[in-house]
Amino acid sequence: MGLTRCAGRKTTTGRRAGETGGKVRTASGDVVNLHRARKARARRAAEVTASENRIRFGRPKDERLRQEDERERQRRNLDGHALTEREEHEKPRG
Repeated sequence: MGLTRCAGRKTTTGRRAGETGGKVRTASGDVVNLHRARKARARRAAEVTASENRIRFGRPKDERLRQEDERERQRRNLDGHALTEREEHEKPRG
């Protein structure tokens, strides 16, 4: 790690000038690009929310397909047992 100059400040980050990534390390502490810090915090919060939603709402594809197949099978079974209007009128009354 060598000392480099970045925007007139000495850094000890080991990066070349202009490659600081928004951070400049100085003797007085870390200076952070607030816009990038806000975006990083928002990304972390969005990832937590997405993770919770995947647990709450997400289902594996095979489970979704299995459930759709089961619903289709039940619908066909029910349709196969349904009486048509003609069959209802042909039933003997008694």
